[in-house]
Amino acid sequence: MSTNELKQIPRVPETINFSDAEEITLNLWKKINAFQTCLKQSKGKPSTLNIKGPDDVMKMGIATYNAECRKIVSRYSGEWEIIMERLGRWIDFKRDYKTMYPWFMESVWWIFKQLYNKGFVYQGNKVMPYSTACSTPLSNFESGQNYKDVVDPAVTVTLPILGDKDSTCLLIWTTTPWTLPSNLAACVNPNLEYVKVKQISTRKYFIVMEARLEVVFQPNDYEIVDKFPELN
Repeated sequence: MSTNELKQIPRVPETINFSDAEEITLNLWKKINAFQTCLKQSKGKPSTLNIKGPDDVMKMGIATYNAECRKIVSRYSGEWEIIMERLGRWIDFKRDYKTMYPWFMESVWWIFKQLYNKGFVYQGNKVMPYSTACSTPLSNFESGQNYKDVVDPAVTVTLPILGDKDSTCLLIWTTTPWTLPSNLAACVNPNLEYVKVKQISTRKYFIVMEARLEVVFQPNDYEIVDKFPELN
């Protein structure tokens, strides 16, 4: 190696400011868009077990699939202990538990049974993240792995009121326009106020929530001709 090449190698400082080093690392990750770059590098590559859906699991067999999953969980358990100790997160690894342990699952079910017997369990409905590939709900951790900001479609449509003397239309806003052909009714909130306005530029009449007037219409392009107070 020549002297010139040696000069180009950055010298490692004898002391280091960890706060500054962290900022430099974080800025580098932002510059190279590290997360998205990792996703691109792994795109199209087969998974460890080459599982793409429930059918692949059934072909492998539940017992074999579970055994392989347990191996994956335990593969880096030693490294995990080292990392946790370095982070200063104190965990009793000699008496640890993993959620895959049958006795842990049995303890959870035992607690659930106690809650059920005391009347603390009820049936309800909740929107859950869902995997269309695996046909199962996703945990918070799983759904956050591929989190991204997206632009949802949103449209405002007019629904003519049949027989109205002014040919007034309801203004309806939706983020699921593909469901409009099957809609049978338009719903309103009884605790909010709606108004009938005349749009000056088109001379057409619309009914819309009063709080959304400035969002829907240009300033000075409408006049309120009627109000519909709260129904409650």
